[in-house]
Amino acid sequence: MDIEVLVDREKIRYTAYHIVKAFFPEDKVKVTVKAQSKFIEVHIDTAKHIYIDNLDVARFILENNLYNSKISLNQDEVSLKSQFQEINKSIEENQIINNENSLEYNQIIDIVKKLDDKSIKYCCDRILYDRLVGFTGKKLPWGILTGVRPVKLISEIADGKDLVQFFENDYRVSKEKANLALHIARTEDEVLKKINVREGYSLYIGIPFCPSICSYCSFGSGDIHAYIDKIDKYIDILLEDLRETIRFANERNKILQTIYIGGGTPTSINEIQLERLLTGIDNICNKSNLIEYTIEAGRPDTLNEEKLKIIKTHNINRISINPQTMNSKTLDLIGRRHTPEDIKDVVILARKMGFDNINMDLIMGLPGEDIDDVKYTLEQIKEIGPDNLTVHSLSIKRASRMGEEKTAHENNIKVFNKKEKDNFSSSFALDKSSIKSFSNSQGEKEETVTNEISTMLDLAHEKADEMGLHPYYLYRQKNIAGNFENIGYATPRKEGIYNIIMMEEVGTILGVGAKAMTKVVLDKPVKKGNRYTNIIRDEEYKDIDLYINKHEDIFSRKMEMLKKYFI
Repeated sequence: MDIEVLVDREKIRYTAYHIVKAFFPEDKVKVTVKAQSKFIEVHIDTAKHIYIDNLDVARFILENNLYNSKISLNQDEVSLKSQFQEINKSIEENQIINNENSLEYNQIIDIVKKLDDKSIKYCCDRILYDRLVGFTGKKLPWGILTGVRPVKLISEIADGKDLVQFFENDYRVSKEKANLALHIARTEDEVLKKINVREGYSLYIGIPFCPSICSYCSFGSGDIHAYIDKIDKYIDILLEDLRETIRFANERNKILQTIYIGGGTPTSINEIQLERLLTGIDNICNKSNLIEYTIEAGRPDTLNEEKLKIIKTHNINRISINPQTMNSKTLDLIGRRHTPEDIKDVVILARKMGFDNINMDLIMGLPGEDIDDVKYTLEQIKEIGPDNLTVHSLSIKRASRMGEEKTAHENNIKVFNKKEKDNFSSSFALDKSSIKSFSNSQGEKEETVTNEISTMLDLAHEKADEMGLHPYYLYRQKNIAGNFENIGYATPRKEGIYNIIMMEEVGTILGVGAKAMTKVVLDKPVKKGNRYTNIIRDEEYKDIDLYINKHEDIFSRKMEMLKKYFI
């Protein structure tokens, strides 16, 4: 089914799309910005429509007493609150709504026309959500929240409020998710006491190579076999990038507090290259104030005793070994070239070598996996006993080719040629047709799949609790299956500090390497384009070859941004 959404302004396009898409994840949703009398029109099929206009917004404001705090005018006139109160004195709400010729009716429409875009967006989000609940008979766990960082909202809410009730009433978030967000916010507050937000910064180092490309991944990593002759050159340029970036930070007396080496799979480079990379980092960076040093060693087939010794020698105190599942059939299907036993063996080896902060990632909703498969994986993970466990929900993206890969796998057909394999991407993604393909019975409905993923997430939460791990950070993705979330669990005092800084945007992160993002967090918002923001971003080239060939342009652009904002 194709669903058409018309909106009258750009400001409400994004959330209108994602709210509708969350209710209809298997259907194509198209949003068009168009000058019209209504704020939103949703055409679900030829006979079913949803409209939101001035009158709907006026009714919504009156019913919810929003003129007290939630909305504001574009210009400084008599306060919105007093205008609404004057109208309420003279006429009941239903009379306003039903009597289009009344003075009060026209007054309220005039006020709505003066609302700023942010206020219109909030009202339309709520109205649209409530009407879709009525239309579909289902509720979304995160309500109208479509952003990546729901926990961040808590820090923006005034003290003294019942935060759970606030999330339930104002954002239609379920009580369970509201309590989860509040717990995580409090945990993050405690963890962040360890860092100097104003004078400190974190460093992200990107090594965008993998031994093979998993079918759910969209980080745009390169198959290391295609870049085997370019890795040394890449490391040379990355260290030059790092040297210039750290020099700039040192000149401003900034304090390096966390380092995160991510990818890709950084440990896919060979032992000599890994030693050279880590030695270069040691020589360039002042690590005297370093609180946390992480490397993603996600694939057990990229680790051995020598690499672990190198990592340990360079005082990296947190590693991530990511099975995603402990079911052999799924590992084979998603393109992993290792077994569950390999995962266990490498964790045992790491423990023997003294690594006491190990993270493991799992994905709920992988192709072909049912609740019993997830139960098995969780039991195996409990036996392994990681210090951190990050649980992802597979997201639904049209770009995914997992369904195509499954068909090819079953029929022994090659899907990718070498170039396609290098460039393949789809972020923790599952194509909508693939959901049906991977269901337990042909034609199983999306709602059943969503319910299964919900049960899987609940099982993961219960097992994490049994392991003594508590939720400490949370983020969401676009098109995430079932409107769910990704959660990081940790043993107390072993929470991933970089993860919190990155996700809640509470501290500056300087990025080096292909695909790396630099984010400078400012004390006060500045105007960028048509909006104010306290976060300035600069992304380096995602394409590995472009990063190698145009690195001078990248360095120059980043330095200009840092000179202006990183002070």
